[in-house]
Amino acid sequence: QWIQGRISALKNAGVKPGVQELRLTDVIGNLIERVYVLYQRSLDQMGAVDFDDLLLKPLQILKSFPEVLEKLRDRYRFIHVDEFQDTNGVQMEMIKCLSLEHRNLCVVGDDDQSIYAWRGARMENVLGFEREFPEAKLIKLTQNYRSTGAILEAANAVIKNNKARREKELWTAAEYGQP
Repeated sequence: QWIQGRISALKNAGVKPGVQELRLTDVIGNLIERVYVLYQRSLDQMGAVDFDDLLLKPLQILKSFPEVLEKLRDRYRFIHVDEFQDTNGVQMEMIKCLSLEHRNLCVVGDDDQSIYAWRGARMENVLGFEREFPEAKLIKLTQNYRSTGAILEAANAVIKNNKARREKELWTAAEYGQP
């Protein structure tokens, strides 16, 4: 199961089996690489895909068939991505492919709510967004409508310790409430 998780992480990073990009030189790395190559070969021979391939295969189509990419760009001129903080490298590549021409992209996410690092989510997608899309306008939604002031005070005290985040302070117009 551990090797399966490592293969999944490689796929989520867009690393193909048996390519120089792996550069895994230790014994465990070589084992993972060999298993990855055999695993992918078996999937290909059976005409099967795994969960991670559900993202990789469409991205391969977008990159390999410009006419398909052009049709999709024409059809989907506006792209909206919710929970952007949970996107991985492959998803980010797909977003860039689809939105590159029209640049009509809206992403919604909160760097303090990312919970899918174990599934390959890359915080760099959020924190480096303006580098990829310099024309983007950042709007911080800091007002909370569900929680009391006491809860938000505690939440702010915890999330300010996150290393990779945008500075923000959550607030509410609701009462302070019980600690």
